[in-house]
Amino acid sequence: MAESSRSSNLAITLATKQDPQTLRSSTPLPDTPEEMTRNLQENKLQKQLDLNNRLREILERNAVPASEACQTLLKYVSTTTDYLLPALWGEPEENPYVVKSKPCGCVII
Repeated sequence: MAESSRSSNLAITLATKQDPQTLRSSTPLPDTPEEMTRNLQENKLQKQLDLNNRLREILERNAVPASEACQTLLKYVSTTTDYLLPALWGEPEENPYVVKSKPCGCVII
């Protein structure tokens, strides 16, 4: 048992590059139920503060009303050509940058 705890202390020392005595004193375990309760309450408070900060950040964002977003979308759709709808926009113009190739027969490799 003593050998096992000594080897685990050695592993912790090597992992953290600290003296085992310093490691124990830097991270004390709560001794009493009151300390445990206080630690739990501090953790809950910290989580609540983090949540409040995230909610404040959300509140500070600029929001666009849904009606304005819909109008912007309708304007974009009605002014941007979509060649997948040739009945509305007609056939697309020929692309002058496309290299035209001669039709060839079927090739089997």
